Amino acid sequence: MTRALSITLCLALAFATPALAGLDAKNGEIGFDFGYTHFDPDVSDRGAFRLNLVRGGYCFNKLFELEGEGVGIASEDTGAVDVMTTLGIDFVNGVFNFHPSNKGIVPYILVGIGAATLTFDLDPGPKVDDNGVAYQIAGGSRFFFGMKKRVAVRVELSVINENTFDETSTHYSVTGGFTWRLGGQK
Repeated sequence: MTRALSITLCLALAFATPALAGLDAKNGEIGFDFGYTHFDPDVSDRGAFRLNLVRGGYCFNKLFELEGEGVGIASEDTGAVDVMTTLGIDFVNGVFNFHPSNKGIVPYILVGIGAATLTFDLDPGPKVDDNGVAYQIAGGSRFFFGMKKRVAVRVELSVINENTFDETSTHYSVTGGFTWRLGGQK
């Protein structure tokens, strides 16, 4: 319930606040993205759908942004026993934004740490899960468009390491999505 409320408030803020381009100090962004994750073979031999329902950040200066990101990854394997594998992670990321001469393109790298929950739901059978810590490193770019450059398409490649069930697993993702700028422009 709390997560749904926070997502609803963030989405309302995204559409109610004027969004202006420019990754300067004292402004931020909010967005979502989705894509594909290749699970570690010890977790699943299936590819998975990845959804970052909400991600938002605050720029402390032109280079550094602190971002929160909620990640959901899921795959289903059908057979004699159906297995739904899900990985949920809430990350806090440090994002380093770079500003080339083209103001409409903002490449970045990020590192993050978060809390992960890996769940295996067997049908028929039990549902088991475990919690652990997750780390992320990623790189990507935002491509702002429109006359006022208020919205950007975001493309990202990421590597996630998580430690659940007393095992460290590495997952690779590619995602794409949208970002709305929040706050004023200098």
